[in-house]
Amino acid sequence: MDSDNGGIPDNSDVIPDDPKRASTAYFPTQNQHNLLAFEDIFPRKGDYDFNDLVLTYKSQEVRNADNNPKELIMNIKVKAMGPCSITFLRFSSHLLRTRSKVQAYS
Repeated sequence: MDSDNGGIPDNSDVIPDDPKRASTAYFPTQNQHNLLAFEDIFPRKGDYDFNDLVLTYKSQEVRNADNNPKELIMNIKVKAMGPCSITFLRFSSHLLRTRSKVQAYS
């Protein structure tokens, strides 16, 4: 049975009530985060302590029945921020090659 007519049977469809979304992939895993640490003046000489900005992140990629990405959900948490000159972060993904709706929550 395929309740949403999305092309994937309900017993294999992670989101069985949405025809545009069928599977989900997590990075690194659904219940783990990656850690990133930044040094604000790298590669110039400095203290090299990499504690100017420390954050954790994980991502969830939602795909359709054709295995094409439909949505990317990022969970980013700032864990530490020292006296640094980092004023912004830029994020790039192959999923953002088309016009995308970006939502931010604090």
